[in-house]
Amino acid sequence: MSMSEKIRQNSLPEERKFLDAIIERNECIASETYEMVLLPEIDFPPSKPGQFVNLYLKGIFPRPFSIAGRYGEKEFKILYKVIGKNTEYLSGLQKGSRIKIAGPLGHGFEWKEKEYSGFVLVGGGIGVAPLFYLWDNLKNVEAKKYFFAGFKNSSEIVEPDGLGNILLATEDGSAGYKGTVVDLLEEEIEKFSSPLKIFACGPGGLLKKAVTIANRFNHDIEIALETVMACGMGLCQGCVVKYMAEEGEEFRLVCKDGPVFDGKKIIF
Repeated sequence: MSMSEKIRQNSLPEERKFLDAIIERNECIASETYEMVLLPEIDFPPSKPGQFVNLYLKGIFPRPFSIAGRYGEKEFKILYKVIGKNTEYLSGLQKGSRIKIAGPLGHGFEWKEKEYSGFVLVGGGIGVAPLFYLWDNLKNVEAKKYFFAGFKNSSEIVEPDGLGNILLATEDGSAGYKGTVVDLLEEEIEKFSSPLKIFACGPGGLLKKAVTIANRFNHDIEIALETVMACGMGLCQGCVVKYMAEEGEEFRLVCKDGPVFDGKKIIF
């Protein structure tokens, strides 16, 4: 059996709910960054931080967006940055507009409170979105919580709600630490009690360095990969990454097997 056949066999999509949703809110909250709240017409299935939804916009393929928070049993929110035709179209949709969605999709973050003295969340740019949802879920845990958020400049900053230690970095130094968010993490992490678990999402360079830091200090780390997806359900096999399994190097699908992975097993 070829590798592609093995991936397809192991990654057939589960039954998913395709829903029509009403836009409850669609507001610009930072430079070119929007928060959209969606209300599915029927109950939205239970979800975990790190999972995503597909939004069916213009064109053949849907576009994936991380779930950034939940409100009750139905409503959920996404964060997105206007960077192309699809997100520009999305930013023009008004309250009351309808949109087709599918989800929740993929696998999310895992955490066990009693195993760690602290949780460290590291997000770069719009990569903070799934971490906002995780932050909400960690609000009642007794372990220490630290949220490292990095942006290019102060105009792009979006911060999570709730209690905890929020540390900001901007590349131009216009707010918080001057430099990248992983540079800030590298400076601060020795101050925290071990054992820690790190959760990270953002560009590939950020994730690679976060894993390097986790390895250096012997901390566990999960990363949510950002990648281009077509179907979002494991059919097209267009989002393959290299993964170090017990049997050796394998290929995994970001949409189906992730987007959250053990960071130490991803081969960058």
